[in-house]
Amino acid sequence: MEDERRGASADGAKHVVVIGGGVAGLSAAHHLTRQGYRVHVVERRTEAKLGGKAYSYQFGDGPHEHSVDGLPGEHGFRFFPGFYQHVIATMGEIGCTCARTDGHHHVSDHLVELDTAELIRAPKGRTPRTLRLPVPTEERTPSVLDLVRAVLPMAFELPWPWEDYAAAAVLTRLVTACPDRWLTEYEHRSWWDVSDAWRYTDKYAAWFAKGLTRSFVATQAEEMSARTGGKVLLQLLYDVFIPQDRSSADRVLDGPTSEVWIEQWVRELRAQGVTFHCGTELTGITLSPVIDRAKHGRPKHGRPPSTEGEPRQVVSGITTLPALRLREPVDHYVLAVSCKALKNLLSLGLEPLLQADPDLTKVFNLETRWMNGAFFFLTQDDLGSAGASLPRGHTILLDSEWALTMLDQQRVWAGAPHGLEGLGRDIADRLRDEGVVAILSVDVSDWKSPGACVPPGNRPQPEDVGAAVHVTGLCDEIWSQIRNHLPGLAAATPTRTAIDPSITMRAHPMKHRPTPRKVALARDPNGDHPRWVGGGGPIEDRSVKRHNADELLVNTAGSWEARPAPTTALPNLFLVGDYVATTTDFASMEAADESARRATNAMLVADGREPAVMLWPLRHPTRWWFAGPRQAAVVVDRLVTHPLKMRAPYRVPMAAMAPGATIDGVVGRFTRRVVPGPKRIAHRTDGSPTLDVDPGP
Repeated sequence: MEDERRGASADGAKHVVVIGGGVAGLSAAHHLTRQGYRVHVVERRTEAKLGGKAYSYQFGDGPHEHSVDGLPGEHGFRFFPGFYQHVIATMGEIGCTCARTDGHHHVSDHLVELDTAELIRAPKGRTPRTLRLPVPTEERTPSVLDLVRAVLPMAFELPWPWEDYAAAAVLTRLVTACPDRWLTEYEHRSWWDVSDAWRYTDKYAAWFAKGLTRSFVATQAEEMSARTGGKVLLQLLYDVFIPQDRSSADRVLDGPTSEVWIEQWVRELRAQGVTFHCGTELTGITLSPVIDRAKHGRPKHGRPPSTEGEPRQVVSGITTLPALRLREPVDHYVLAVSCKALKNLLSLGLEPLLQADPDLTKVFNLETRWMNGAFFFLTQDDLGSAGASLPRGHTILLDSEWALTMLDQQRVWAGAPHGLEGLGRDIADRLRDEGVVAILSVDVSDWKSPGACVPPGNRPQPEDVGAAVHVTGLCDEIWSQIRNHLPGLAAATPTRTAIDPSITMRAHPMKHRPTPRKVALARDPNGDHPRWVGGGGPIEDRSVKRHNADELLVNTAGSWEARPAPTTALPNLFLVGDYVATTTDFASMEAADESARRATNAMLVADGREPAVMLWPLRHPTRWWFAGPRQAAVVVDRLVTHPLKMRAPYRVPMAAMAPGATIDGVVGRFTRRVVPGPKRIAHRTDGSPTLDVDPGP
């Protein structure tokens, strides 16, 4: 699609091309269509994979799958916590008439509540212990007695009392921090530092610094921004312990995501006039100068007004493969690709964008990591007598080397009103024929650490972990870490396994193939070929590397400055994605939908209209005994403690109780100056007054 003319079409509606068909792209199409725009969605993948990381896999026989043809799988940790507002509101606007409904409903009606979350500790050489934490639902809020009953069996596995006090002090500082402190201090410090994990025992670090955050943000506590880690943790704790004015703390869909959400969404968007161009890949972009006729003093697109007759660059067309031509003139373009895809495009085909908007070079400072999953399809024969050991809700394996979280998808689907019979595309028949009784969807957040069974003296380098191991070996390693936390599954032997299809094996582009590194080997008990210890697959050339097509943004300390706004220097180009600056602030479907809402409002302002799409800030509890003291403490922090660069209040008693504390250490920790980051305004603005929301939690 090249050299397109800009201007209104015959019916007066403006046309928008959205590049990318993931949740961000579909959200942009959804909100733009409701505002009267004509939308074309360009997606490089097939129509079956619309939804990006949210679409459901239906596995076929391939190199990643073993006897799982026709079985469904989700992209890892599918989770809708109570503080999600934007994506839930969008789901409530989508009609749903799939096989799992009687009559017409909305997609949000397919969200079901989970009343239990499991956190399992399994220190080496010790018996695993499980904390079954009751979580609030719309019908029932756990009492203090319920929480005490859940915690008592884990009393000796929890941090020491003085460490609990330290954690409470950290949370108090977060709750009472002013917006400037969040931006100038917590954004530039790691969660490991702010949580004081380096001062206390491994129990404290496992529960507070690592376990409660790493499962939702694919990064390590030592490098994650304290602003992101603190915001996520506070919202999760609000959901569980102060659920007033909130929905259920833990929700999942009652069927495969593609069936009960994405397919319904695409069908409704088509009915509203959205055109999908699947199998079409963006290869280039064309810019042209135009004369800005805006009156002097009138702001446009949230940027300083230009003088009369000043030339500006605009997007005049795009090139795709295969070539795509539209009869209608295109007024606006929306880039709704992932952070990694955007960096690749800017490096290979969209260099003119960098010249027109040098600020886009900041996205190369954003880090992306792997957060993908493995799937275990378990039959009764696989489980034996271990069926009772399967998790009942979302489960966090706190001591797993690869930061594992998991959920039994089939338990959730079977508990829906229509049970497994409501699943379409013959999935129910396939599950019944294969005798599958559990589908464990396991998310791996740490792909760099050595595995559980590799002897310390023979561990390969982090970047080589699993790189030369067959896919079966990856599943074997993941399963061994699960069994370390759930001894009841020790006798279970999954025979049907798969990994995320986004992960592919490819030859490393080296001129000379290196000699495989020597590591400890073991004999396969079922064959003659040697295997990596803890790996599980035949030895392969070390030049073979894994490739991940769906890497996830990680919020490292200081990365907020590199997060782009939805608007760009080109007045008709907008950015949408979970890497865009939002109040949600971590890679998720919620952030993707929020960015689409912000871009839609910015486009409305660019066209001389008022913002019309709702946005919500992150919420604090409104109970009088919490809201009043918190507001007073925030004012004190803004007017007194933060201007004086004091570390934060509520610190001296804990420092005095800490083992080995001294008077000098106490005074120094209380008054130590913080090296602030670059001074910034408290709000990010991008063309719409409704976009000014509190960047704090």
